Amino acid sequence: MVEPGEQPVTRESAVRILSDATRLEWPHALPSAAAAGAISAVLMVVPFAGLSLGMIFGGMLCVVLYRRRTHRKGLTTGMGARLGALSGLLGFAVFSIFTAVQVLAFHAGDQLRSVMLQSLKEAAAKSSDPEVQPVFDYLRTPAGLQVAMAVGFAVILLMFLVLSSAGGALAAALFRNQRRR
Repeated sequence: MVEPGEQPVTRESAVRILSDATRLEWPHALPSAAAAGAISAVLMVVPFAGLSLGMIFGGMLCVVLYRRRTHRKGLTTGMGARLGALSGLLGFAVFSIFTAVQVLAFHAGDQLRSVMLQSLKEAAAKSSDPEVQPVFDYLRTPAGLQVAMAVGFAVILLMFLVLSSAGGALAAALFRNQRRR
């Protein structure tokens, strides 16, 4: 029931109110995602320190930092997932820079190439399918190694996005359940 002097709630005003409630505040989201992404990238560079948990942690940390900056209590899981995805994207960028610096500064390219060739050789030995052998032969060429590296980085990007999004959604859901108690 509409009281005197109040405007009735229309569909458009309800959509605008809901849209405002689920809108991220980008001036706060970007620094939160950058900090969380950098930390998750560092965790991913340290051998065996974080495995893929660093990505999940980065998404969760992004939600925590965002909530601190905005003092916002009600984050939806969708907002948490978007924050996590943003931290995953920035974390992947930092991870890529770390990897490039490691390869260039420490001349780890030859070591990386030999590890990849050894992995391909072992995979080819395990496969008994004769139709797969030409693929392994191609991947051992310089052009094939470049394709393998590109595919590998694409998989790592996908992992950063998915796992960080899951971490962000999880953190938002945990905070929502915590608030209800």
